[in-house]
Amino acid sequence: VSKRVADLILEKQPSYVKELERVTALQTNLQLGAVICTNARRQLRVAKEEFTEASLGLLANQKRRQLLTGLLKSLRTIKTLVILTYHCHSLNTLKPDKYYDTLSSINQILFSYS
Repeated sequence: VSKRVADLILEKQPSYVKELERVTALQTNLQLGAVICTNARRQLRVAKEEFTEASLGLLANQKRRQLLTGLLKSLRTIKTLVILTYHCHSLNTLKPDKYYDTLSSINQILFSYS
């Protein structure tokens, strides 16, 4: 019986070695897949953080733009008021025949401001 068992073992050894090599290759491929997945997750996390930072930067820029637009509107209003003040003060020093021109200028300023 021992001889027969020994013969069977020797007969099946090449297929055993072949299957063992397949299992080892599969294990190596699984380890490589795990490394690839780990790296992909890390890269996704970094990309998410960079995307979030970029989005926050865009929001900050948009807020700054809105503030500057409001400031520009205020400055234009101040400029218009300064011009109107100048024209109103000039009414005191004008001759009566220039009133119409000055009032027309004031009217144009007010109309363009609306």
